[in-house]
Amino acid sequence: MTDIKPGTAENKKNIIIYLTLIVLLGIIVYLNSLPNLFVWDDIALIKRNFLIKDPANLVKIFTQPMGAGFINVPADNNIYAFFRPLQSLSFMIDYSVWGLNPAGYHMTNLVFHILSAICLFWLVLLLVKDSLAAFICSLLFVVHPALTEAVDYVSGRADPMGLCFILLSLIFYILYTETGKNKWLAGILCAYPLALLSKETSLMLIAILGLYHFCVKKRIRPAAACTYLCLTLGYLFFRFIVSGQYRPENSFFGDIPARLPGFFAALANYLRLIFIPANLHMDYGNRIFPVSNPAVITGIIISLVLLALLYRKHKDPVISFSLGWFFLTLMPVSNIFYPLPFYMSEHYLYLPIIGVLIPLSVFLSRLLRNKNARRPVFVGLAAVIVIFASLTMRQNLVWNNGVSLFENSLKYSPKSAKLYFLLGLSYKDKADMAGAKTAFLKSIHLDPGYDLPYNSLAIIYMSEGNFDKSEKTFRALLKINPDYYLAYYNLGLIYTYQKGHEKEAIDNFDKCLELNPHCAMAHYELAKIYYYTAKPEKALFHFRAIDDLGLKIDPKLFKYLEQKISAESSPANN
Repeated sequence: MTDIKPGTAENKKNIIIYLTLIVLLGIIVYLNSLPNLFVWDDIALIKRNFLIKDPANLVKIFTQPMGAGFINVPADNNIYAFFRPLQSLSFMIDYSVWGLNPAGYHMTNLVFHILSAICLFWLVLLLVKDSLAAFICSLLFVVHPALTEAVDYVSGRADPMGLCFILLSLIFYILYTETGKNKWLAGILCAYPLALLSKETSLMLIAILGLYHFCVKKRIRPAAACTYLCLTLGYLFFRFIVSGQYRPENSFFGDIPARLPGFFAALANYLRLIFIPANLHMDYGNRIFPVSNPAVITGIIISLVLLALLYRKHKDPVISFSLGWFFLTLMPVSNIFYPLPFYMSEHYLYLPIIGVLIPLSVFLSRLLRNKNARRPVFVGLAAVIVIFASLTMRQNLVWNNGVSLFENSLKYSPKSAKLYFLLGLSYKDKADMAGAKTAFLKSIHLDPGYDLPYNSLAIIYMSEGNFDKSEKTFRALLKINPDYYLAYYNLGLIYTYQKGHEKEAIDNFDKCLELNPHCAMAHYELAKIYYYTAKPEKALFHFRAIDDLGLKIDPKLFKYLEQKISAESSPANN
């Protein structure tokens, strides 16, 4: 197999044709995703995220977790506590151009996916000096159905965005290693920070660089090594010291020995998805697998086979680099070192799949140059591309809206209380309250200890004017989770709708703020109560709290309340 060397002697015209075909095919297979709506976390991170809707919040995007603009809670209590400012910045740019039109956001995701495919073409070209292999690899990548979650899901943008900058940084590093030209070092200075600010798993690039040198036996240039070291330390300092340590909430359970078999089960399923991308869905659950599980045994056998292959082919840089890439990029999403919400997920495969596609593409390229094998291999590859493209286009329709997405997932996890809850939210978003209530009740039936559907169900009862049933549901929720601050907020709303219950409303809003001082909604309701009950000093306090949280309050209101306070405290009124 060809040694890993940068540069290419291939005809530039062929390369332009290849790149054009990659772009066109990427557009064609994802064109039907543009009408898709916002789904799942898009509601919180885009539709209801006030931070991305005002350029004045630019600094906050780089100093607060992604979800700070949605529920206004501290980082250590935020399920969206990812530090991905570049993703949030891209949402802000999208909002400034498209408003809340989902088509624009889907278009941006597609752009990053195609850019990642182009960067992959460039990388493979550098590694194997074979534009046909680079073309096959990028073509399979851009149409692969298992990657639809990372492209169709707007909130999954961190995957294509992060991969794009990871590949660019690696390409610049290889070119600088070979040539020593400062322009490539400058490219590293730009690409690597962008990768880190897109997704935290971009830190794995350091391990990938080590793998590259291990495989190709190239000399490490000190300037490049120092650049990566300084940028990495700077990122870690900024993230943990300047911005604070944001760790997303997770729902996985079990210690490392308990979670380890799940990694092997996931490995077997990932390889199955790469070669047979069927039964795609978004929720694989947080299962704990016994070692005797067939998927676990299969995964262990596959691991041993791949390690044996790596040992036998360790002198082949393409095989060793590709297998190393596959295992290294799986580690952050393996659930071994840090528990994640799912034991596996299709978008977790976005980076690792490259480790399989590169050697496969080199092999196919060699067969296509063999006169005897050329025709059947070409026909077979074309058929695979057509099948993958059609499956991707079909999967795009699954991601069209929340109802279609979660109903599809319930086919594979029919007893998932979480999926029924998410389905209920999707029905509610479509104003189908009957469907939403049915889904929430089903979720509660499947898992009476799951708190989220109680809150949503009680809100529907409240919107119907059934305050007694709503209050009972909120009380049931608080028995399960006494710290569920939104239940107190919503109980406060129930009392505001009933005359003569201002004290009960204030007590519940105060309890909500005791649990979560950052809840702007509770501050707002209290500010209204105090404003209309002629208590300007308390109203001013809560309006200022809202303003401090980033929700703009008209300065004239502050001035009016300050004048009222001044007038009430003047001697003439004493």
